[in-house]
Amino acid sequence: MKKRVIDFAAFYAPDAVMAVLNRAFSKAGMNVTATVLQLFYLARSPEVPLWAKTAIFAALGYFVVTPDAIPDVAPVLGFTDDLAVLASALTGVASYVTPEMRHKVRERLQGWFGKSAEEVVLVDETPLALQDRSADA
Repeated sequence: MKKRVIDFAAFYAPDAVMAVLNRAFSKAGMNVTATVLQLFYLARSPEVPLWAKTAIFAALGYFVVTPDAIPDVAPVLGFTDDLAVLASALTGVASYVTPEMRHKVRERLQGWFGKSAEEVVLVDETPLALQDRSADA
């Protein structure tokens, strides 16, 4: 399993991630785009440890690789495998996402998607309705 992570990590390159994201974001939707952007900014942060960057590079490398488990051209399902890999990686490194990173992601999303980008919940941004429920527990 470790070898597979290393294999995909080799495909990570900042320019490649942004090129695929620019081509695919309209098909992928805001959730995939937001997840990729959060991982992208984490990968560029000097505060993120090497073990976390390895997971990030592997997930972004998987996103960049064209032949994946479910082809991205398949309607609806195409980005399902990408989102699963990306979301798993983000969950594992979420504690390293800073408010500044969330701000950069939000700005980029608004530039691409307009006002509708405000609906996307970024990591560590629990909706108020969920916060209220957890306080009652």
